[in-house]
Amino acid sequence: MEVMRGTFPPEFINRIDGKYISLSSTHTMTFIKFTETIIFNRLSEQNMGSIVNIRLKEINKMVDEKHKLSLHVPEDVKRWLGKVSIAE
Repeated sequence: MEVMRGTFPPEFINRIDGKYISLSSTHTMTFIKFTETIIFNRLSEQNMGSIVNIRLKEINKMVDEKHKLSLHVPEDVKRWLGKVSIAE
């Protein structure tokens, strides 16, 4: 929680610090109680490279099935996609 206090504004922390948050839609209001905070580490460039490869395989399969085409994405473009995906 201390990491979050240093990252997020107090107004946000007050809403999640063991309190209820209301989520309202057109006809209903739902209250969620936060009992635990999970902090995720930033993905590395290697992690993003793996994700880029997985997504490109999925895209390539869709393009092949629909248009009978195959996409080739150079390694430098894959690296660039991974880098811009984790840019702040």
